[in-house]
Order: sequence, then structure tokens, then C-alpha cells
Amino acid sequence: LTFSGIRLSSFAENQNHGLLNNVNSAILVSIYGKPVMKYVPFRAYFQQIYSGGGKDQFTLLMDLPVGNDYLFNYTMIKKDGLLRIATSDQEFSAEIDALNEDKRKSKNFKYETTSQSIFKMKLIDMFEEK
Repeated sequence: LTFSGIRLSSFAENQNHGLLNNVNSAILVSIYGKPVMKYVPFRAYFQQIYSGGGKDQFTLLMDLPVGNDYLFNYTMIKKDGLLRIATSDQEFSAEIDALNEDKRKSKNFKYETTSQSIFKMKLIDMFEEK
């Protein structure tokens, strides 16, 4: 996924410190190199923590007008990264789940689907507090 038009501002509230996008949409330039060039409703949060071994993370939310939403939550602790994907797109979710677990991971990275809506609720809360 390639995005353009994302503007970030610093965010600090309670235990959360990082960067939030400060526009409600972004341009989805391409998916797997295929041009899209459409504005999509978009929210993003980025965080980097240096102390205690580090914990980098980001959360991206696209709530598309066609009815599907896509949330990507990436967390990297030390050198191990995990991408959790929550979506209302059942076909997309089923395709990911159909892959062998070995195909969804490499040396220090793996991805999986999740039904936990906590990531979406936390992200939306951050934008409402802003």
C-alpha cells in the first residue's frame, strides 16, 4: 500500500505519545504497484519507544465508503514484528487465514488476522481526544 497526503502532528495524552495524522483522508496511490489514486478515509498513529528494549508500533485504519474497513496494527518489540489485521472484508480475512502459518512469517516478522476491535476503539479514542 502506498499513501500520499498524510500530514502528521505530535500527540501526547496519558500514556500515549507519538504522531497522529491530522487529516481525515489520504490518497491511496497504489496497491501492490497497481495505481488506485483515490481519496480514502484514513487514520494513522505512529509510536517509537527507546527505553526498555524499544517498542515501535503503528496503527492504520481505512474505513472505506463501500462498507469495508481495514485496520493494520504493527508492533515490533526488540527485533520481532507482528502485524495484526482486523477487517470487515470477510473474503480478505479468509484468504489470509487460509495461508499456512509458515507462509505468514519470516525470520523476525509474522502477520495474522484478529477479531479484536480494541485496536480500532483505541485509535478512534485518540482522534476524539485530540
